[in-house]
Amino acid sequence: MEFPENIPGCILDEIALEGLEGLTISTLWIRLTKRKNFPIALDDQSKRFIWKIICKNDAVEMFKLAELKRTS
Repeated sequence: MEFPENIPGCILDEIALEGLEGLTISTLWIRLTKRKNFPIALDDQSKRFIWKIICKNDAVEMFKLAELKRTS
């Protein structure tokens, strides 16, 4: 099965468009949903597929965001 667009390329484009600040995974889902002609619907299975693509790409760096402590 061939897809009309290069899915890894679409994913990397959306990540790169955020620049040095990066983006959260939830923001990536939003960007891909709004991307014109993105060839797959985003459901749990496709999100796992996309996450695997991201994790296998050495050009993508991932960081855990610090949790903010609430003060009362």
